[in-house]
Amino acid sequence: MTATDRIMKERTILTLPRQSDDPVYGRMVYQRIWMSTVLRLTSADCALTMPAGPSGSVNLSFALFFLVNLWENIAMKIILGSGSPRRQEILKNWGYNFDVRIPQIDERSIRSDDFKSLPVLIARSKSENLREKITEPAILITCDTVVVHDGKLYEKPLSDDEARSFLLSYGSTPAEVISGVVVMNTENKKIAEGVDSAKVYFLKIPLSLIEEMILLGKVFDWAGAFHPADPAIKPYIAYIEGEKDTVMGLPGFLTRRLIDEVSNG
Repeated sequence: MTATDRIMKERTILTLPRQSDDPVYGRMVYQRIWMSTVLRLTSADCALTMPAGPSGSVNLSFALFFLVNLWENIAMKIILGSGSPRRQEILKNWGYNFDVRIPQIDERSIRSDDFKSLPVLIARSKSENLREKITEPAILITCDTVVVHDGKLYEKPLSDDEARSFLLSYGSTPAEVISGVVVMNTENKKIAEGVDSAKVYFLKIPLSLIEEMILLGKVFDWAGAFHPADPAIKPYIAYIEGEKDTVMGLPGFLTRRLIDEVSNG
């Protein structure tokens, strides 16, 4: 029985999460002109309800193709190779169900003078650490994030002094957040990887607040000693140039494109 036959035999209601401004088409991605989609299938006929595109019409062929591809990908487990609560929250917000595996590597042992390539190298090492432990067909996603400010590499601070130095340096020039992603299909062995960056422009952060943040200890979990969702730091972020999810640790457009690349064929 084909995927289409299986779908048409089911009485299923699928509500697809909002995925606006996404340029990628195909598997597990969403057409840019649709803010949301509801597909209602019965055994007697196929009724399709969704907001119309700019022309006021709906492409039924594309919708059926989309649903078939979605159905096929639902069967493929997604594994996020990260213990980061922020990355897990991002993936949930995209509408994915997934398992979590935490790689065991020494990130500091992986070095490169090219800061743009460093997070990809670390994400690749995480993927290699996990892939042999995964026996079922799955899409494995691993990632890493670093911050570069005034030509210096800012990773997770190792001491109070380092965290204080990072946070005090922000305010005059933007911090560039670089996130690398590696996606592997354990069934067909396809691997796709890429990097995305965004710039964060800060207002000057008061020393008193920095000391409070250090005392709370969360700064030691974040590259560059900050996270844009942290309520303490939010008032001191003037604006972000680029995709916010990149700063959060998992670039949206890039990750979905890589999933699409390893899922095809």
